[in-house]
Amino acid sequence: MTTSWRLQRSLNARLTAGNGAATALAGLLDAGCRQRVMQSNPDVRVRLLPAPVLLDRDVHQRLAADTVRLTGLLVELPRLLYGGAVDRMCADLGLGPLMTAAICTTAAPPPVVFARWDLFETEAGWQLVEVNVGGGMGGGHVGDWNRLMLGAPVLGEFLRAHGLAFDDPLDTCAEVLRQACLEAGLPDPPLVAVVDWTVYYDQCILFLHRTAAALERAGCRTVVCHVGELRRRRGRLCVGDRAVDAVVANYLLTDLCSAPMDLDDVLACQADGSVLSAMTFFGDLIGAKGAMALLWRAVESGVLSPADADLVRRYVPETRLVGPGRLAMLGADGEAADVLVRSRPELVLKPTIGAAGRGVVIGARSDERAWLDAVRAAVAAPGTYVAQRLVRPAALPLPALSDGGEAILRDRALLLSAFVANGRHGGYWVTGGAAGEPAIVNLAHGAEHGAAFHG
Repeated sequence: MTTSWRLQRSLNARLTAGNGAATALAGLLDAGCRQRVMQSNPDVRVRLLPAPVLLDRDVHQRLAADTVRLTGLLVELPRLLYGGAVDRMCADLGLGPLMTAAICTTAAPPPVVFARWDLFETEAGWQLVEVNVGGGMGGGHVGDWNRLMLGAPVLGEFLRAHGLAFDDPLDTCAEVLRQACLEAGLPDPPLVAVVDWTVYYDQCILFLHRTAAALERAGCRTVVCHVGELRRRRGRLCVGDRAVDAVVANYLLTDLCSAPMDLDDVLACQADGSVLSAMTFFGDLIGAKGAMALLWRAVESGVLSPADADLVRRYVPETRLVGPGRLAMLGADGEAADVLVRSRPELVLKPTIGAAGRGVVIGARSDERAWLDAVRAAVAAPGTYVAQRLVRPAALPLPALSDGGEAILRDRALLLSAFVANGRHGGYWVTGGAAGEPAIVNLAHGAEHGAAFHG
């Protein structure tokens, strides 16, 4: 690893030295469960890391600055590579007419660009594996877990003694949205609708209300609803008889396929500017997995400055859109299917548009037959999959509780998520998975959710 982890090593030593640390961590986990921190669905518990990840000041400052700049590059991709023709970018990413039309309705960056970059630390440094922009992102509600940790015995004392800090992603996004509303001349305080797709509304209700609470802390009025409750009346987007000034969307572009007409009124109001949207489907476009392939295309086509090109090469593993014809990747050049089959142990196939690890195939964990089938399917549907160089995370020892209730260290594969909102660093979220073989690190695969502080 290239990171020294000075603060983390100091915390690890403190929490495994006894003096009530194990009892304090057990109490913290109990409080987290009772307060349902990190839960979106009231009926689905999450596994929690009992102690935070600590980033040394220099590491935090570098990651924060670099992810802010990378977000700026994503926003510029349609202009840099397509002259602003968003429909051409949609075609390259294999999107059909329904999704393309929805994106082109508001084919410009929204007033609030909220992004999350997911990184593994490797033996060669930090490497990105995914980016999400817009609604439907997990982890933004981590701030409650940070605050509980600050108030916990032993752990909180350590955090305060070392002057460690955190940024709440939802608070950051809310502050940026409030400023955007003021700049747009909207009523003060604005009424903001926090919206999810109808079929997912009950499953995400805790997250939606935490988002609303952050907006209220920032000085907004809020209403929590699903898209089926939004209607266009007298030229305004309304919930019941209340006209909405702004929308925070928690749904995804892929949700359109289930009930596209549910969004007609929202899209119409976004198109004519009668509602301010913190997140539009433009975010789903530039936050697609295919966008990482387009960052590589931007490097190789010479449209980036030398500094930006170096930034992409350092952070983004080689990523290519998959389709028939020739493919140059990982030093190999030939027919796409042949190159992908030969490079199976070093590659991952991912859907261009998707979430929660669905459809992801890791070559190193697939047998030859399963990989061949995945490659053939990807090649046959141009632009709908990317091939990405496999990122192998280094193991990081993190505090844990043994079955006997003792504070111990356990190696974890650490996925660090860095949030960005309109050029501001917006905080971190942590997901810890089993160290060892490459795997998808998320809740569905048994990962633990955690918080991070920085110097």
